[in-house]
Amino acid sequence: MPISRRARRLVPAAVALALCVALGVLVARPALSQQQARELASRYAFAVEDVNTVPVGARYERPVAPGLDHIRHWISAVGAAVALTDVR
Repeated sequence: MPISRRARRLVPAAVALALCVALGVLVARPALSQQQARELASRYAFAVEDVNTVPVGARYERPVAPGLDHIRHWISAVGAAVALTDVR
């Protein structure tokens, strides 16, 4: 019994579709329940830290050597930039 032309074209498409569905089922991750998600999330928390407040003893312009007095603003800005990168 010869296979029709139409069947020859449909067989590869059906096999490819079946493989895609089978692989999709195999790689699907199981979902967490709401209770499991809450239990996992309970280990983590956020701490609120004020970052726009002026700390005690803060200086707006750093004292520099007398020879560098003409660029003291630049030195203060560079020092502040380094301090900001070292926040935590």
